[in-house]
Amino acid sequence: YNLTGGTLNTGDLIVGHNGAGALTVGGGDLNVGGDFAVDSFFDITYNLTSITVGGDLTFEDGAVFSAVAGSTIHLTGSNFYNESTSASNLAGLGNTEFVFEGGAGVLDTFEVAGLVDGGFVDNFALGALTLGGTDEGHLQLVDDTDNGNRGTEGEECLFVYDFTINAGSSLDVNGFLLYESGDHADEWNTWIADGWLFDGLGGSLNAVYNSDDDWTTFGGGCVIPEPGTIAMLAMGVLGMLGVLRRKLR
Repeated sequence: YNLTGGTLNTGDLIVGHNGAGALTVGGGDLNVGGDFAVDSFFDITYNLTSITVGGDLTFEDGAVFSAVAGSTIHLTGSNFYNESTSASNLAGLGNTEFVFEGGAGVLDTFEVAGLVDGGFVDNFALGALTLGGTDEGHLQLVDDTDNGNRGTEGEECLFVYDFTINAGSSLDVNGFLLYESGDHADEWNTWIADGWLFDGLGGSLNAVYNSDDDWTTFGGGCVIPEPGTIAMLAMGVLGMLGVLRRKLR
């Protein structure tokens, strides 16, 4: 099916099921009021297209998703399920902004799939994640599917090139790691202080910037010191040991 203009309003939309299917959105507006499941091929060829999903968005194992840079999908009360084990098949995620705007009292979930510390290349990285648009958005990270990147049970993560939380919205990382390209530690820590960015499992978050990899992340309130800081700490410990030796004499 090739949408080239106008508006297509559907209830549930399934691309591929008992056989191969293909959906190309090259123009116009696509409004999926129900669930949107992709089992075959989904292609966005025009980045000014409007795509809105009111139900759940699912990429099943075997789905192929491609998108031009600047593509946007609005999720208005939707869970995102990623069952794929092939990051290259979902390369379109890296060119796409997901805007969660389900409104007050609605908590959506997002399936993380990336390899921890695996970087942005071939690792299910998302182009942009925005919480809040025409309405507020509340999201929780989950890892219900092993996408092939679990070191141990549940240890997959989410890489995002651009991450935004608008006023009134929130993200519960739910014990999982989130990475954003560039240095955004100050902004993240402001969101943490305001309660917009938190760990619902009770973990204490403290955002840090890793200059070697050029990404911002966090975890358990543990700040990762720079190499120079580590050296200074080591010298301080050695100095204290010297003082203790002198006192013992």
